[in-house]
Parts: sequence; C-alpha cells; structure tokens
Amino acid sequence: MTNYYHILGVDKGATQQEIKDAFDMLSKIILLEAKSGNPYFKGYFKKIKEAYEVISKPDHRKEFDRSLRYIETHNSSGIHYKSLEDSLKAKLELQAEIEKEIYLKQKEDAYQQEQKLSEEREEFKKRVNTWNNQVIEREKEIQRQLLLIENQKLLIQQSQRDENPSKPRRLSTKSAIIILSILVLIVSIPAVFVFMKSPIPPSEQKVNEEFVNLDTFNQDTIISDTIARRDVSTENDLDSTTIDLRMEAILELYAEINALEMRITKSSTPCGFVSVRTNNDEVRIIGRRFTNKSDGVQLDQEFFFDKGELFYVFESFMDVSGKKDQNRFYFLNNELFNIISSENHDPQNESTEVQLMDISNSIFQTFKSGKEIQDPECN
Repeated sequence: MTNYYHILGVDKGATQQEIKDAFDMLSKIILLEAKSGNPYFKGYFKKIKEAYEVISKPDHRKEFDRSLRYIETHNSSGIHYKSLEDSLKAKLELQAEIEKEIYLKQKEDAYQQEQKLSEEREEFKKRVNTWNNQVIEREKEIQRQLLLIENQKLLIQQSQRDENPSKPRRLSTKSAIIILSILVLIVSIPAVFVFMKSPIPPSEQKVNEEFVNLDTFNQDTIISDTIARRDVSTENDLDSTTIDLRMEAILELYAEINALEMRITKSSTPCGFVSVRTNNDEVRIIGRRFTNKSDGVQLDQEFFFDKGELFYVFESFMDVSGKKDQNRFYFLNNELFNIISSENHDPQNESTEVQLMDISNSIFQTFKSGKEIQDPECN
C-alpha cells in the first residue's frame, strides 16, 4: 500500500494548508525536471498528484488513514503485505468496517426520520380532534340558530293571525284540541260549582291517596292552562318566548307519560306520597302530595327536570272546602325567572324559590342514592 504522506513529504497530522504547500513545491520541482525529458519525474508527478487528490479531501483522507492504521497494525513494515491472502483479508475487513459505519449511519437517519414522523402524526391527531370539536360546536350553534328562527317564524305567524282575525284559515290539530278543551271546561264548570256548593259528608272529606294531576293527568288540561296563561298579563313580558319553549317541553313530557314510556316509582308517607317518573334511568318528573294535618290544606306539586336541571314546577293548594289556588314556576339554569298564578291568587299559598329547590333536590338525591323516597317536609 502506497503511503501518500511519504510521497508528499508531510506528517500524518499535517494540516490541509501544509499538504497544499508541499504539493505546490514538489509540483514546481518535478515539472522542471520532467521538461528535461527524464521519464522518472513524469511518473513521479502522477504519484504526487494522486497522493494530493486523496489526502487533500477530508472524506478520502479519513478512509486512507483508516486503511493505513490497519496496515501498520498487522504489518510491521507498513508498506507491503506478507502474502496475497493477508492482503485480501485486510481489504475485506476494511470494507466490512466501512459498510458497518454506513449501516449505523443509515440506521440513525432512519430512527430520526421515524421520530419526526411520529411527532407529525401526533400533531395531526391533535388537529383532527380540534377540527372535530369545532364541527360539533358549529352543529350545535346551527341547531340553536334554527330553533330561534323557527320560534321567530311562529311568533310572526301568530302576529299575522292576530292582525287579520277575519281571514279564513284551517284549524290545526292542536287548535282543535284547545277549542274542544275549552268547551269541556265550559260544560263542566256549572256541574263542579253545584258539587262544590253541596255539603260534603264527613266520610268523604278524606283526601284521595292518588296524585290526580300527575298520575291520571289529561293532556288537554295542560293545553287549557297554556291558553289561560296567555290571557294573563305577566310582570315580565320579555320572558314570553322562553316560557313558550318551556311549555312545549312540558307538553312533550306529558306525551311521554301518555305513551307509557316512563317508569314510576312511588312511596307512601304519613302526610301523602311521593312519586318519581324516569325514562332511560333519567329522572324526568317528581310528584308529591302533602296534606297538613293541622289545617287540612292539601298541596300537590310537580317538578319537571331535563338532564338533572329543574325547569318547571306546577303546584296546587286546596283547602278543606275544595277551593284551589294554583301557581306555575318557570326556571332557567336552575334559577326562577317567572311566576304565573291563578286568578284571585293568595300570596300565602305560594312556595318560594328556595323551598322548591330544597324539596326537589332532596327527593332527587334520595332517589338517585337508591334509598326509599321520603318527603322532606313530612315528619
């Protein structure tokens, strides 16, 4: 193996500048001698040029140094191999070492690329999740906008009908039910009045244990209440749209009752009873009947829930003579925002927001815990 450092006359640790200076100096000398026609110097110039092209380039010099070290380790002369077999063996081992380094370099590059792809994949997943959440929120917002548009449309149609009462129009199914309910009420009012004026035998003054408003409720009644409510002026007319939405939800709940889609859990108490209606293990309506033993006043209440949130309470007070006083409480985000009461309402026959929330929460939590349902006001 030719030692290029010896040919250029420099040490193995020479810098690139020292190698270049040595090549320039030898080139000038050898070219001058070669012009004299000496063939030796022509051949020697080829050797120094070959030596300079190898060790002047860092990559080639690195491979040459590796080969030179191997030769110097296995051959004390550092110039020639002892046999052809040793020469071939040295070349193969050198080639294997070079290929090993190339393989390790490629392996490291592949690992770095894999890490980069993994990071890009995680980043893409995060972006996809963000996009999905944005799509879901957008869909919800569209649904809310559509609901508002539909409500505005209904209000406009109602306003147009009010402005043009003489314009003939077809009666909807709901309107027909409302009219029929009014007729039934008109026919039944005299009979009820006569019944209420007649003396009540002491044996019949005992309150029926069934919760009539909740367990045998007629959907026409709530529709009639809706008509009556619209005829009553409220202190906060701005809440009329929200109240209409609440009444639609209440009608849907009663439709579920009539379709027998709810499961009822009932518990008797010394003062009356408490009932809980559920659908798919979700509490929808809590009903209670409470009778005060001291004055005989009977209180019926219905608490309406949506995903655990109280949004409507209907309550009815009835004294021993049968006189009733009714209230409707409208909640939004578990906060009372409107109250509508019956005509000739007595403010004393009206629960407070705190009482309604405490009673509903107590019964709700007791039922969810699996314990026997109790009335928090009944001792």
